[in-house]
Amino acid sequence: MRKQTFAILAAITLQTILPGATRSRAMLPPPPPDYREVEVSTFLDRHNFDDFSPSAIAADLLDRGASLEGRQREEISIDYGNNPNDRVVIEHTTIGLPDTSVRSQRRRIEMMRQPSGWQILWVGEQYQCQPRRGHQDWSGELCS
Repeated sequence: MRKQTFAILAAITLQTILPGATRSRAMLPPPPPDYREVEVSTFLDRHNFDDFSPSAIAADLLDRGASLEGRQREEISIDYGNNPNDRVVIEHTTIGLPDTSVRSQRRRIEMMRQPSGWQILWVGEQYQCQPRRGHQDWSGELCS
């Protein structure tokens, strides 16, 4: 039994840290509908995280030195669910972007604690488009 448990944990850990890792249905519920999936490796390439704890990632997303032009509001939430030692969901929403197509953006980052530390398992994005540039509600569909 102990060998089987180790093998399963090793497989889960390898799956979550390899570039281009995909979500394991056994680890998390299905992704929320209407999000555009972003490869974890692509998300990590856009950010230079020194610390992979949920609170450090949330703080880094808010303090990235980007222009605040057009920004009306920015929100971040960290949902530890019922068991803060296992799984966490970070949602980062930016309302009012200085973009001709995208008015607002929401990111969802799903993480799980592994023996080696926190691992990002899945990243998704939603958008609200500028008037006459596409959908006005939150959607994973890109704006035109």
